[in-house]
Amino acid sequence: TTQRFSISGLPCLYLGTSSYICWEELNRPNFENLQIALLENIQDLTLFNLSFNQFDKSNIVENSDEQKKLLFSYPIIAACSLKVPLKRTSDSFKPEYIFPQILFQILFQKRDTGTRGIVYSTTKIFGGNSKNVGFFENIVLPTSQQVKTTGYCEELTNSFRMSNVLAGWPIGLLVNVEKKAIEHQIHQLQLDGLIIDYKKTKFALIEDFFSDVEAFPINIDFNDN
Repeated sequence: TTQRFSISGLPCLYLGTSSYICWEELNRPNFENLQIALLENIQDLTLFNLSFNQFDKSNIVENSDEQKKLLFSYPIIAACSLKVPLKRTSDSFKPEYIFPQILFQILFQKRDTGTRGIVYSTTKIFGGNSKNVGFFENIVLPTSQQVKTTGYCEELTNSFRMSNVLAGWPIGLLVNVEKKAIEHQIHQLQLDGLIIDYKKTKFALIEDFFSDVEAFPINIDFNDN
């Protein structure tokens, strides 16, 4: 089906930069209905930046060329970040997706730019709220233009390693995972009115767990019809 950047018939791989973002993008499903895996890119991925994080004042030098580029790009980024109202999330047609889909087609009509995908801020979280601290981003990667009508995209499959899947009720067993010295993408959440230290959430436990899990090549026989 159509998604924010992908039109019907052009499947894309959508990834979240944290387990929490994935949970929000799936409209907060029960943990018993989740399947979680780590995808680790084994090739460099050049991404077109549509994230609001690049507008952090601490990273911008006034009157620089970079500042001018950001000012010019802001209307495009804003047009790609319109939130779909909750009452219309199940609609087959979402006018909020029109502009990002057009931009996506323009960007990937030609594959000679070296750009593999787009990184963009989630519309599920208001990142500008100072009580939400961290990076709330998604990544979308289109399938190859040579993709078969069934099966998997060879280009994307060869770009990643993937861990085994943690599914359903075993997620509830993650109560005493050893804390790892990893840098979580999110530091603090304002979740339904509560201010929460991300390190104390189940999402941080999931990410700590996967930091020690081995990822394997995705072995698919692309000669199989």
